[in-house]
Amino acid sequence: MEINELQKLVLIFVLVGMILGVGVLVLDNFSTAARDTTAITQANVNASSGSVTLSQTYCIAITGINNAANATTYAVDGLTAVTKETCTYGSSLPTNSLFNVSYTYGASTEAATATTAVSTAVGTIGSTWMSLIITVAILAIILTLVISSFAGKR
Repeated sequence: MEINELQKLVLIFVLVGMILGVGVLVLDNFSTAARDTTAITQANVNASSGSVTLSQTYCIAITGINNAANATTYAVDGLTAVTKETCTYGSSLPTNSLFNVSYTYGASTEAATATTAVSTAVGTIGSTWMSLIITVAILAIILTLVISSFAGKR
């Protein structure tokens, strides 16, 4: 490998990395889109820490909040989404109280499970294998330079 071929190698690595990154993002979006919208009411949610974490994942919207005795109804805008994937919300609800929270979430389907599995498997290529491939390529370039420097002119 010559030094003038180095640019092509770097461009190949960048292109492969971009394709993997876009592929993982597309698979994640397919996984989210393939979920079924399901309504649920979760009882006895504790808001004492200033945040509320619901039992399901991929929350879409909170539709109602009542205290545990269903006597007092709170405004739905009392919770602001921190992460919808884990259903964690910042809470302005009274602390040390239990609430019944009604919400809709994306229930997992076979398609969502399959695309999530593929996304997870492909995602490890970038963190595990790409660094190893780049290291081997750099070492090959250095080795080529060292060997060619000893070869002299022919």
